[in-house]
Amino acid sequence: MIKLNDTQVSKVVRFLEDEVMSDSVKEIIIGSFLKAKTNQDVYQLAASRIAINLLEDAWKDLDKYRLDIGEEGDTKKTPHV
Repeated sequence: MIKLNDTQVSKVVRFLEDEVMSDSVKEIIIGSFLKAKTNQDVYQLAASRIAINLLEDAWKDLDKYRLDIGEEGDTKKTPHV
C-alpha cells in the first residue's frame, strides 16, 4: 500500500464511504475502458481487459485504507477535512 498522509487517507475514506459517488466514478472509468473503438485488434482488447483488472485491484487497495481506519477504531480518529 502506498503511504498517504492523514489528510489523504481521510479523503480516500470519505470518498469510499459515499457509495453512490465511488460506484459512479468506478463505472465511468470502467465504461471508458469498454467504450467501442474502431480498428481494435486482439492485443488492444486484451490490454483493455488487463486495465479493468488493474482498476479492480486498485479499488481493493483503496478499500484497504477504509478497512485500516475501521480496525483502528477509537484509537485514532480520522480527521474530517
